[in-house]
Amino acid sequence: MKLINISMSEDSFAILKKCAERVLSLRKISLGEGFEITLKVDDTLTDERYIIVSEKTSASLRASCDLALFAAFGRFLRLSEFDGKGRFDPFVGTLDFTPKKKLRGMYFATHFDNFYHSAPIEKIYEVVEDLAMRGCNSLLVWFDMH
Repeated sequence: MKLINISMSEDSFAILKKCAERVLSLRKISLGEGFEITLKVDDTLTDERYIIVSEKTSASLRASCDLALFAAFGRFLRLSEFDGKGRFDPFVGTLDFTPKKKLRGMYFATHFDNFYHSAPIEKIYEVVEDLAMRGCNSLLVWFDMH
């Protein structure tokens, strides 16, 4: 699979690429060659809307912003099929999606020695990346002071 950045910010694309490598490696897929996915921020789209147009050999993901491209990429992966041994059958079709709610978030409880309190920061980054690929656009963190 190959990711082609048309207009995402360099920082966002680097994070998405790193995240894609992690997620795809679990499915025995590597980045670099083969199926091409183009990622483009489209200023004509609003409200974190994204459009996926996918065929057997390539896909085009257009979205209103970098965050919506994360969600589009995650949705594309969830619609595609993997066998965990390297076989990849891409979603074929068109999907035009606009979230119903502007706020889609997660609460990270950082007390009582739970995961968010004691996990290595790299693992927290992975959780945040996975949430972005699910369309989350906000986080709430409570730092308990007792």
